[in-house]
Amino acid sequence: MSITLTQVLIQQGYLTNEQYHNSYQIQQSQPIELRQPLAQIYLEQGFFGIEHVEYCIRLRQQYISEGVEPEFDKTSYEEQQQQYVPEQQQPTSASSGGGATNCKVCLSECQDGWTICPFCGSNL
Repeated sequence: MSITLTQVLIQQGYLTNEQYHNSYQIQQSQPIELRQPLAQIYLEQGFFGIEHVEYCIRLRQQYISEGVEPEFDKTSYEEQQQQYVPEQQQPTSASSGGGATNCKVCLSECQDGWTICPFCGSNL
């Protein structure tokens, strides 16, 4: 599993699961062509400053380059993440490889066939 910016923000204590879910609901209520990345919504909601996002982006990239996954309750996070991924973002046709594509905005690992990243809402 590729670590997401949201996971690092939660792990560092800048974001709670509740804040993430509320932001995700805000994002999903936006028209798809105008949908904002989650990090932008977090900033607009005043959860933390841009310096915290920049720090967590650098930390996330360090984790990825070192192959380290930070300590946090992965099972709980993954279960909650799946609960909030809308059905229309799931692949509609079976992909032969069952592979993954990395989002160009947040670099999260997304399943082949998805058109929108469930982590940041950008088009894949």
